[in-house]
Amino acid sequence: MGHFKTLDLPTFADGRGSLTVLENALPFQIVRSYWIYHVDGKMRGGHRHQKTMQALVALNGQVDVYMFDGVR
Repeated sequence: MGHFKTLDLPTFADGRGSLTVLENALPFQIVRSYWIYHVDGKMRGGHRHQKTMQALVALNGQVDVYMFDGVR
């Protein structure tokens, strides 16, 4: 799907741990952010946006993403 891509976010690591920076790493300005948690296998979303750019960052666990661009 040409409309979707994976970004490598800049991460800095040393003996104190790792720090990943989202600021200025996305190809768009961040307008809204939110966290989704305790879903335990439930489906979220299930709707479409006419025109939007979004980023998904999985902080922990596993995320299955199903995307449809109207054709594929």
